[in-house]
Amino acid sequence: MSEPEQPLAGVQALVLGAGFGTRLRPLTEHIPKPAVPLLGRPLLGHPLIHLYAAGCMEVHVNAFHQSDRLMAAMDAWVQRRLLRLKLHWSIETPKILGTGGATRKLESQLCRDERPFLMLNGDSILGADLPALWSAHQSNRAEGALATLLCLPRADAENYGAVWVDDSGRILDLAGVGRAPGVTDDDLRAATPCIFCGIQIIEQQVVLQLPPNGTESCIVRQGYGPLIEKGLTVKAHLADNNLLFHDVGTPSRYLDAQNELMAGPSRRVLATGPNVDPLEALFQEASYAVDSSGREYGNPDSVIGLSGARIEPPVFFGPRNELSTGCVVGPYASLGALNKLGAKARVQDAALWSRVELESGASMYGEIAAYLGDKLLRLGGREN
Repeated sequence: MSEPEQPLAGVQALVLGAGFGTRLRPLTEHIPKPAVPLLGRPLLGHPLIHLYAAGCMEVHVNAFHQSDRLMAAMDAWVQRRLLRLKLHWSIETPKILGTGGATRKLESQLCRDERPFLMLNGDSILGADLPALWSAHQSNRAEGALATLLCLPRADAENYGAVWVDDSGRILDLAGVGRAPGVTDDDLRAATPCIFCGIQIIEQQVVLQLPPNGTESCIVRQGYGPLIEKGLTVKAHLADNNLLFHDVGTPSRYLDAQNELMAGPSRRVLATGPNVDPLEALFQEASYAVDSSGREYGNPDSVIGLSGARIEPPVFFGPRNELSTGCVVGPYASLGALNKLGAKARVQDAALWSRVELESGASMYGEIAAYLGDKLLRLGGREN
């Protein structure tokens, strides 16, 4: 049997992991945001699996906030998953460098042999077809494009900072920070409004446009914007409207991402490719899980007291959880490790990361909770 095709073999990638996770405090005061668990996997692990699925085996990650904890957590996860993935850490000190500064610092590593590279946000869950994006950029590159940005057409894109794209895929206006010469408001009205999804393929010329190494900068404002204003070409690759896309920046968005992933492959696949089966990509971290179609994964015997509880799929269990008689788990509930639910307790639309104990009859809805340090922390994610 021939080896499976590796569409992104040899491609360098940068995953951004230096954020503070401000909107997930106080949880992120104890765990760096890229290491927070989402269905048993570190948040940063989701884009890493996405890259790995497409054959990208060499990934650079920038780090700033709690960088030692982040490196330890991610290196351990890669080893535990037995991934043939090589992580290169770029520690930013004494200050955070931003998306542009992170790229400028790694210019010699990312732009080997003047090849383009991939850059992804480390706090987004995306189901994009990376090989298709790469292929699109090769065509765009032949036409002089300096970058290709994955964009999602949205009628309400102006609420998020619209990217205006013409029929050829050329970006006419990038969120108000760069407009191509000669483009009028009438041209924008005829263009497609999109939102930028945070995945991009970048040529070396963009990196060299940025301020010098060690300077904080934004790749959109100091990179793409000035190039577009000079008349150079930056293109968009338009994603299907059914794209799985979640920016996991707030508790509510965290729960939205969790819930869509738990719904299972009957909806939208997170990652597929020669190295990852899509079903395993969704549930490989589970001791036991049930998706929305009722399909089971893992071992039900791994959950203590499961037979005496009521399970309403989809649900996700990590290791060593204990359920008491009459408790209800789901729908859309994840229990990480070492959690205990008392009799008739209920968990729905919530995430219990670790060591949470719910008393008999207690309920948890629309929350993220974990026992961190020496206390229980609960963060509401839904409005009442």
